[in-house]
Amino acid sequence: MTRRVLVLVERLGATGDAGALRAARLTAHLGEWGWEPVVVHPEGDAVALDENTARRLLAVVRVVDPPLIGRTGASSQGIRWLLGVTRVAARVAKRFAVQAILSTGSAWWAHAAAWRLKRGTGLPWLADVPTLPDWVQDDTGGGRTVRLWRSLYRAALRGADALTVPSAALAAALQPVADPPDLAVIPPGFDPGEWRGTPPEERAKGFVAVHVGGYGLDDPPCGLMPVLSALEALHREPVFRRERWAVRLVAEGRDARFADAQQWAQGARKPWLTIQTAVDRDAVLAAMRGANLLLYVGGGRRGIVLPDHVGDYAACGRPVLAVASREEAAELARAGVAAHWVEADDMAAFRLAFYRAYRLWKRGVAAPRRRAAEAAAALPWRERARRLAAILDSLVMMRAGRARQQKAVTEG
Repeated sequence: MTRRVLVLVERLGATGDAGALRAARLTAHLGEWGWEPVVVHPEGDAVALDENTARRLLAVVRVVDPPLIGRTGASSQGIRWLLGVTRVAARVAKRFAVQAILSTGSAWWAHAAAWRLKRGTGLPWLADVPTLPDWVQDDTGGGRTVRLWRSLYRAALRGADALTVPSAALAAALQPVADPPDLAVIPPGFDPGEWRGTPPEERAKGFVAVHVGGYGLDDPPCGLMPVLSALEALHREPVFRRERWAVRLVAEGRDARFADAQQWAQGARKPWLTIQTAVDRDAVLAAMRGANLLLYVGGGRRGIVLPDHVGDYAACGRPVLAVASREEAAELARAGVAAHWVEADDMAAFRLAFYRAYRLWKRGVAAPRRRAAEAAAALPWRERARRLAAILDSLVMMRAGRARQQKAVTEG
């Protein structure tokens, strides 16, 4: 039997925002497991749906910008979206006779709106939380507006019937904040259709290493700048200066950025470095296909935020060099990424690992195959959505069971 789920989200698709691609892929594949998604999102350019994803959604309702409430400016934006989306979502839920609510994405107000909708309708609610902002965990930081957001967000998450997150680290961070009755880890996936029939790799004139994603890398402590400084030092080495190699930083979407790296690169000529921002999804995949080595750089909030493109790292088949903490390396392995790992603060080890990867490529040595456990952990978004659908099924069954018990008590 097909059911309908109301999806509340701000950013959806390949926009470069944390959790936006995850939201699009999980939502699109729910239909294969008996759930028709009805998406409600605010108007604007924060939604970038490809034709295949849009075709799998039952309906997409765009909420126009509601009038300002109280003071104008950014401080009231989240509150006005919370109130405006809740009103529209209530009407949409009734119109489409939905059986459950799903909130996803990094916008706090989307989860708060789902909480208010659950309290008004009694529908079961699953919150998929791809990231946890620092101001949610910090009890003391922020002004009056941030304190209001924090209290609303925490109260909302405590009201969820179930929570899903992309990493075990985020699950641990959520425990003291939300204390959820049911919490499941659903790591990032990949779309086999994007990697099936991969065209032959264009032979670049030299060794190419690619790092994908710019979200969060400008937030301290930043892990990208020490890595670039280490690569510049490697470039200055006489033994390596004459070699042909390059590093590409690629980020998709309107908010993706490598601000610190761009400013640093402008200071002096860096012939080995190319920075591409705001590119589309196809360009990102093409860059990964053309890479001889994929770089994963930790830092910022990466210990909690497991980027959506990690699943693509697992699917691409290229060797991966991860500069990250031990916890981040473990998260990558759980997502199916077979990475050679070096500590985030050991740039000497990074330079050596990068040079060894280059030497192996130059000698024509194939990258080591993934271990069986890592290969089994790399699952497509379709299978990730299956887990999400199973949780929704259980919530609906629990609600039906409680209704039967209440009816029996009333009749008895």
